[in-house]
Amino acid sequence: MKIAMYGSGAAGSVFASYLKKGGADMIPIDRYEAHMKKVAEDGMHFTIHQEENGAYTDYNYQLKGFRTYTSSAAAEEAEGKVDVIIYMTKATQLEQAIQDSLPVVGDTTVAVSLINGLGNDDNLFKVFPKERCIIGSGVLGTALPEPGHCVSTPAGGVQMNFGGAVRSELNDAACAEMLKVLPRRRLRRLLARRRAGYRQQHLQIHLEKGLRQRNRQHRLRGSASEDR
Repeated sequence: MKIAMYGSGAAGSVFASYLKKGGADMIPIDRYEAHMKKVAEDGMHFTIHQEENGAYTDYNYQLKGFRTYTSSAAAEEAEGKVDVIIYMTKATQLEQAIQDSLPVVGDTTVAVSLINGLGNDDNLFKVFPKERCIIGSGVLGTALPEPGHCVSTPAGGVQMNFGGAVRSELNDAACAEMLKVLPRRRLRRLLARRRAGYRQQHLQIHLEKGLRQRNRQHRLRGSASEDR
């Protein structure tokens, strides 16, 4: 599945690196020519500045295999249409970015906004059907100290939230591919928490049901006593 990252500054480069590290086929597109050239030639120097036990440790990776472009027209000429396009521009630039990216967009391309803020979904819906739209946001410190080098400072892990505007086969497939951003151990913990949350919710419902039945029995007994 070919994934274009439209807007590959600090945030776009970091998320593209997490996806690449998970095995995704990433195509960064950005007008920052020096950065795109460096990543294409030498790969992305990806640093995860991770807090552990009150201290920070840097984990460094050199991720290769990115195919980078400074315009969607150049990307389309070399790659054709992409399966997924992720927009990581500023919110105020999204509407124009969608128009500029159209050369790589095909009839089945899924559009993803991971830009924090309101109204980004409305901009996607103007161009894409909801069956091909994923909306998300995240809490993740990012930096681009120099061309070819991006830094992630995750607070408590990679905190990205996303989902299809509606359920569809294309949206579900794109979400599954993007879940590669989660390390396997963290994904297992996330699923375990979801199962635990379900069990806790189920138990709470069971307790509330029992409490309602007991209160109803007390009321009935009280009414019977008054009748006597």
